[in-house]
Amino acid sequence: MNKILFVSHDASRTGAPILFLNFIRWFKENSPIPFEILLKSGGELEPVFAQLGKCTIYENEPVHLKNRPGHFKNKWWPIWNKRVQFISRYRRAGIGLIYSNTITNGEILHLLSGLKCKVITHVHELENYIHSCGKDNLEKVVKYTDHYIAPSKAVKENLVLNHGIDGDKIDVIYEFLGEGLLGGSKISASRGNVLARLSIPVGAFVVGACGTTDWRKSPDLFVQLAGYVKRRYPEVPIYFLWVGGMITWELEYDIKKLGLDNIRFVTHTREFIDYINCMDVFVLTSRIDPCPLVCLEAASLGKAVICFEGAGGMPEFVEEDAGFVAPYLGLEIMAEQVMALFGDRDLLARLGQQGQWKVKKRHDVNIAGAEIVSLINTVVNN
Repeated sequence: MNKILFVSHDASRTGAPILFLNFIRWFKENSPIPFEILLKSGGELEPVFAQLGKCTIYENEPVHLKNRPGHFKNKWWPIWNKRVQFISRYRRAGIGLIYSNTITNGEILHLLSGLKCKVITHVHELENYIHSCGKDNLEKVVKYTDHYIAPSKAVKENLVLNHGIDGDKIDVIYEFLGEGLLGGSKISASRGNVLARLSIPVGAFVVGACGTTDWRKSPDLFVQLAGYVKRRYPEVPIYFLWVGGMITWELEYDIKKLGLDNIRFVTHTREFIDYINCMDVFVLTSRIDPCPLVCLEAASLGKAVICFEGAGGMPEFVEEDAGFVAPYLGLEIMAEQVMALFGDRDLLARLGQQGQWKVKKRHDVNIAGAEIVSLINTVVNN
C-alpha cells in the first residue's frame, strides 16, 4: 500500500472529527504509511487537519469548465469534471486505501470509486442519523465499503439488524481519547473559578451534561430531570449545568414554567473541559447516542456517569461499576440515582475512579490506534 486517504465529512468541533484528529495524529507518529486528508466540507478544525498532512476540502475545489464536451448538459458537467479531477489526482498520489470517517460520505465514496481501492468506513451513527442522511447515501456507502468499524456493540447491531450488513465485516473498536485529554491535562481553570463564573455556590453538587441542544441529545429531558429533583428535594443544594449548543426558546419556556433557578446553559466553548471538571456527576439524557466522546472525557476526569438503557452504546461502558443505567427515558429513576450519589460521596468516588480506570485501559488512542492499524493491514492484504 502506497498511501492512505483519510476522509472526514467536515472539520467541525464535534465528536467524530475530534476523534478522527486524535487518530490521525497518533497514526502520523506511529506508522510509516504516508497519507493525505480529504474533508467533504470545512469547519473550525480545518487548520488542525492541515497541520497533520496535505489536506483538501472537496467543496472548495474549483471545477474547470474548459473543453466541455458538447454532449454533456450543463448540470452534469461540474459533477463529472470534479470526479475526473479527484480520481486523477489521487491515482497519481498512489492512494491504496480510503479510510472514511462517518457513514455520511456516500457521495465522496462514489466520487472516488474509480480508484478501485479498498474502503474502511468508521460508523459513528445510529439509526436516526443514518435515516436523516437518506437512502441514496447509505446505498453508496454499502456498495463501496469493504469493512466497517463500529464504536460500540449497539452500532454494530444496528448495522446488522436494520441494514443487513454482514457482521463479519464489522469490527467493534471503542471510541478513544487522545493522550492530551487523559487525566485532564487540558484543564485551565479551577472548579471554584468556573462555579463563580456561573454564580453557583462552591459547595453545591453539580449535575452536568454536554452536547448540542437537539432532540437526540435531549436537553428537554435534562430540564425535566432538574424539575423532578427540585420538586422532590426542594432544599437540597443541587445545580444542573448543560454545556454546548444554544439554549432554545422552548427550553427557556420550560425552565421558567418549572421555576428552575438552579439550572445553567453554557453555549459551545473551547474550554468545555473546565466545565466538565466542575461537575460532580455526568448524566447522558440522550435518546440515542452511539458512544459519546464527552462521556469518556467526563469519566477520564473521575466523574460517575448516568445514562439510559437502550439509548446507544454508553451502557457498555458504564456497566455496573462506573455509574448507573436508568430505564429508557426513566427520569424519575435517573433522579433517584442522582440523589443516591449526592447522599453517598464514597460511592460517587468509587464509581468515578472505576470509570477513570476503564478509560485508561480500554479507551486510550494507543490501544485503539494499534487495533485500527492491524485492521487496515488485514483489509489491504485480503
